[in-house]
Amino acid sequence: METRLQHQRDIVFGLTYLRSLTAAEAITLAMEAEDLRDAAERLGMSALLTDDILADMERQHERVAALQARITTWFDDDYPQRLRQMHAPPAVLFVHGTLPPESLPHIAVVGTRSCSVQYGMPVTRTLVRDWTDRSCVIVSGLAAGIDTVAHEEAVRNGGQTIAVVASGLDRITPTDARRLADRIIDGHGCVMTEYRCGQGAMPQNFPARNRIICGMSDAVVVTESKAKGGALITAAFAVRDGRPLYAVPGPITSTRSAGTNALLRTTAARVLTSSQDLVEDLGWSTHQRSPETLELDLDPSERQVYDVLGDDTLHADEIAVACGRPAHDVLADLLSLELRRVVTTRPGSRWCRLS
Repeated sequence: METRLQHQRDIVFGLTYLRSLTAAEAITLAMEAEDLRDAAERLGMSALLTDDILADMERQHERVAALQARITTWFDDDYPQRLRQMHAPPAVLFVHGTLPPESLPHIAVVGTRSCSVQYGMPVTRTLVRDWTDRSCVIVSGLAAGIDTVAHEEAVRNGGQTIAVVASGLDRITPTDARRLADRIIDGHGCVMTEYRCGQGAMPQNFPARNRIICGMSDAVVVTESKAKGGALITAAFAVRDGRPLYAVPGPITSTRSAGTNALLRTTAARVLTSSQDLVEDLGWSTHQRSPETLELDLDPSERQVYDVLGDDTLHADEIAVACGRPAHDVLADLLSLELRRVVTTRPGSRWCRLS
């Protein structure tokens, strides 16, 4: 039985070298053929091509082992169950790190590479912080911007995160992304890809990568996106595969929120105004922490704003003056606190603590 399983692994891995073959076709043939040479003959492949593939497969195993990573195929027990339920699943995955337990909720958090400091970044941090507090796994693409913010906040908060990349495990660039990948792995998360070692991140790889981000998730959240971008491709996969899709509404004057606002206007995306919206919609068993408990987790700037409010209801400008900080910085903290249900806004841009 073990020999048969190994043959199936080898066959499906070898057939991924043939771009003309879909993953479903490769999996089906792997279940029927005796070994890779038998599968190659059925496809009319030359012996020379088969030899080349076998030789490169051996090199791939060596390179993956050198990274202390692993290759998992459709036939392996540790192949993610969520991917088995998606359209066009990858036949083979290269995984570096620890795959979080399947039983934990998985949330994809994606968005623009050029996220705003005043809105997209604090919104994403707040949502990810709350979800990781509830043991949710954060899935994203290790790109600049929202992806990086999501991964970093998950790691910072002691949560688990999965980075799906569009290159081989040994070709993760730039340097900042490589360093973040190492932190994810050290934090009991993982980096995964369907691309072999040595393969760079080609433009056509990113939409394919996005389908796996969606496939690995129970829900997809777009926190900030321009009118065009990879996050909207991930959103389209969510609609296609029946994954719950959420978007954070943004300022109508901001081009960085044009995509999220369009999702809310033209698709089945649900409005997300707090982390609890998604948790309640999906019926996940979680507990709501009190503001007193949340206060312990406040950043220094958030704590300053919270302390200034006290038991009063204050205008945002009054808070900024009391803090001695620019109004836009204080508004970013207020937004973060509101998303965490620590404070709430009143008419006239006035703010108070939630009791």
